[in-house]
Amino acid sequence: LVNRKTNKEKVMIKNAFACIGGTTQPEVLKSIFKNAENNGLRDRFIFTIIDDVTKRKMIKGDLDFEIVTKYNAIIGKLLRLETDEYGESNILCFTEQAEEIAFDWYTNDLIRGIYSKLDIFFFRFALIMQIIRWACGEATLDRIDLTSVKGAIELAEYFRNMNTKVLSLLSDDPIEGLTELQRTVYVNILGKEGEFSTNDGVSTANRFGMKERTFKYFLKRKDLFKRLSLGRYKKLY
Repeated sequence: LVNRKTNKEKVMIKNAFACIGGTTQPEVLKSIFKNAENNGLRDRFIFTIIDDVTKRKMIKGDLDFEIVTKYNAIIGKLLRLETDEYGESNILCFTEQAEEIAFDWYTNDLIRGIYSKLDIFFFRFALIMQIIRWACGEATLDRIDLTSVKGAIELAEYFRNMNTKVLSLLSDDPIEGLTELQRTVYVNILGKEGEFSTNDGVSTANRFGMKERTFKYFLKRKDLFKRLSLGRYKKLY
């Protein structure tokens, strides 16, 4: 057993991998990541926080047997993927068009802090999207195409927003949990008594380099914004 990283003995762990998934309550989440601000642990997780969800009762015949059959066929096809004689899988490169879109997003829209691992997630998302689409008969398995890259970007943006919501949960002050860009946009959204239109918010976001899609995810934060009517919001701070 080696329980201290200062131990001078070399340790080799073959095939080190842990896939952790599950649900938890907000207060439990706070205790899990209470002292994880500077050790990088939190950055290795992606989160989903769903608001205003009512648990639906199970209905008889709710899941069509045909869906189960198709699902089993897709998973079976994925499990039958083979590796070469060295145990390595194929390396998939981007198509020229997909690479251009990926490079543009990667170099112009990636930010630091909690998103430091987003680049790794992005490439994994793109690979997963391509493989699943192949298993569903929608794509080939020789290159990562434009559709998979666009899907990966959407996922990365979604989890970017979710991770920011987690930051607000971990902080007593939601403003403190914002990234520098989000804080800048939030402060500079101007309007009488904090009220503003969606277009005004998008315009402010664009001025400071936040994309419209990212801002609209941000606008869903109920701890920061109150929806007054269609296209009208109010800042809570």
